[in-house]
This record gives sequence, C-alpha cells and structure tokens, in this order.
Amino acid sequence: MPAPPCIGELEHARAPLFERQYDVVFSAIEHSFASSTVVTRRVCSLERGIFASPALMAEYPELSTPNDLHAFALLAGSEDAHGDFKGPGGGVEIEVRNPRMRSGNAGIRLEAVKAGLGVIRVTATFCEAALAQGKLVRLLPEWECTPLRIYALPPEPCLVPSKVRVILDELELQGRGGTRSSDSARNARCLSARNASEPQLDAHGALGRRLHP
Repeated sequence: MPAPPCIGELEHARAPLFERQYDVVFSAIEHSFASSTVVTRRVCSLERGIFASPALMAEYPELSTPNDLHAFALLAGSEDAHGDFKGPGGGVEIEVRNPRMRSGNAGIRLEAVKAGLGVIRVTATFCEAALAQGKLVRLLPEWECTPLRIYALPPEPCLVPSKVRVILDELELQGRGGTRSSDSARNARCLSARNASEPQLDAHGALGRRLHP
C-alpha cells in the first residue's frame, strides 16, 4: 500500500495557521505568547553555535566571552533580538545591535558568513559541511547557546486530527531514541496549551504541512 502524500511548504516569514488550512505548522518560536489560545507541542531542540570565516577571524584576537561579539558585524535572523549563553562564570545575554544583515533565510546568512561579512548564530548541523571544508570556524566553543526549539502548531486548539497526532508521536519517538509507545499511552499524552497574540505566529523558516488521509 503506497504511503499517503504529505505536502510541505517552507516559509521564511510569519506562518498563517488558519488562512491556508495547514494540518500542522512546524516553527521555531522564540517569544512569549499573549492572550488567545493556540496549541503548541515541542518537537525537538537543535544545538546552536557562533560561526565566522577563518579570514575574518585572522583579523581579530581570540574571543574570550560573548561580550566580545559586539566588535563584529552580526548576521541576524529576521526576529533576533538577543542571544543567551551559558559558560564559565554563569550566563550572559547579548543584545543584537544594528546587525549588518537581517534575514529569516538561514541559507542566505550562511553564504554571507562564508564570504566574511560577519558572525552568525545558527544550528550546528547546518554548518557541518562548511566546518569540515574549513570555510567556517566555531567561536566560543566553551559557551553554550540557547538551542533552537522547534514546535508543532496545529491550527485547531481542541481538535487535533489523528493523522497529525501520529506524525507528532513519531517525531517525539525519534527524538527520544526510544521504542514506540502503546496506543493507550499515546492517547493519554496531552498537548500543552499556550497563548498567541494572533493566528500568524513568528516563524523562522516555518514549515506547513497538509496531510492527506
């Protein structure tokens, strides 16, 4: 029996949950919600790091704390306002001040950082190839960035279709690296209710999916 079709659409802007009748939207949400309810469920967390080109770093002394990043041009995401770090001596929050570039497209920012235009904060896996090829170096490896948390956002807060629950449960299973849960345990799990200021939520590369039964 062939697998049912799954249509995915990638957007580098706000994702309209209701207008396009998505079954589920996967999005990186990095802000608090206000009143009005939207269901969210965390799918995974992705390690992030700070990266720059070797040519750019040859012009600067070695960095010791995240505060040293203020000396560089920053290549920021469309909604980036600050970056949180944990490392020797505790936590540090860095404000994103007048970045050289803002783009919700991580691919564009990756090309810019390889060209030596500045410093980027991005998921570590996204930079693996460039690191292996010597096109990028990781900065402040002893400091841990806040991970990129990916959430699933079904448009209906109370009625989550069974086809969406199956997808979310499978993603959760893969993230844990465990064994498949029983149907009873799966049905007993609840989606956490959060709040959103409007149907269009911040989406750093939001992925909307229509799942056909």
